[in-house]
Amino acid sequence: MWFDVVLKYLIDNYPQIGLGGILLFLICFLVYKCTKFYLKTKGVCDDFPALKKLLEKIDKGFTTLNQILIEKNVISTSCYSEGNSPRSLNERGEMLYKESGAERLFIQIKDELILELEKRGQDSSLELEANALKVMFDKMNDPEFKDVQNFAYNHPNFNGTSLTYTDILFVMALKLRDAHIEKHKGDRP
Repeated sequence: MWFDVVLKYLIDNYPQIGLGGILLFLICFLVYKCTKFYLKTKGVCDDFPALKKLLEKIDKGFTTLNQILIEKNVISTSCYSEGNSPRSLNERGEMLYKESGAERLFIQIKDELILELEKRGQDSSLELEANALKVMFDKMNDPEFKDVQNFAYNHPNFNGTSLTYTDILFVMALKLRDAHIEKHKGDRP
């Protein structure tokens, strides 16, 4: 109210001072709003590490769920192993293991794969088999798997059956499980 009277007086009698006053008022108002916005966003930025951890947990959950679904699908539809437990490679699986380059790769990195498998710890043979497949999925994008990846890409059908990269990983996982069992054969009662 009093501000309006003073502003009208300044604009009527001293236009330069009145416009300067308006400009000063707008600048102060803008600085106030920017400061208020900054303080609010600063609080959000302070919470960012917690938000980042939450997003990492969500991402890990989705990755785990995706991996479980892939494992279930690979194991249940595999035509490269016998259907009964414990799973073992059939003749077609052995051919795939050798022709895809998986055997050569597995021999080169077997000790590293076994160490990765041992870090996971297993309480049962079924868990051992599942963990072997998880180790293979964790390694699937490593550079040394390039030749096996290329084989899967260039051979969408193998020996009259459709082939995916995960089929080769499953075959390698069974070999990893067997290598782990062989290494620890004397450890079991």
